[in-house]
Amino acid sequence: MAETIVAIRAVLYYTSLPLAKLLHGLAIIVSPFLAVVHFLFLPITYLVHAILGIVLLPFKVQLLEKIETIYVFLSIAGLIGCLTGAILHLLFNFLSSNFNIDAAAESRAPEQGRSLAAYRVDRRKKKKKVESPGHSSIPSTPTLQRDGGLKKQPGLLAQTIVEEEDSDF
Repeated sequence: MAETIVAIRAVLYYTSLPLAKLLHGLAIIVSPFLAVVHFLFLPITYLVHAILGIVLLPFKVQLLEKIETIYVFLSIAGLIGCLTGAILHLLFNFLSSNFNIDAAAESRAPEQGRSLAAYRVDRRKKKKKVESPGHSSIPSTPTLQRDGGLKKQPGLLAQTIVEEEDSDF
């Protein structure tokens, strides 16, 4: 048995020896380039070490042991909230499907009772009404009176908007 292990080790050593020598020579050739790359990335390395130090600080100070109770409380409260929300969602879906109460489907339903022909007739009437002169009781532009002044229009547009000034004190 011992001779078999020695033979296997010898075969593995001599088969991996060329690969090991190749990798060793490659490491000698590449080492100056690796030193330059290491020098260029040194600020990033320090930054990553600082960030990891800040992130892992609670594990070094045993801060988690001090806040364990509130952590457990908040995690259980979150689980209860998620479970309650899921139950309410399922209950609402069950009740709305059984009672056929679907507000989204009702709002999306097309308007019943008006055909395409009726729509076209209404549209033609509106078009004729817009094209006819004097159809609107309130003109969109101010009209001139006979004496040269502007005719006052009823509504909010005719009223003056008074702005309040800020006080100094």
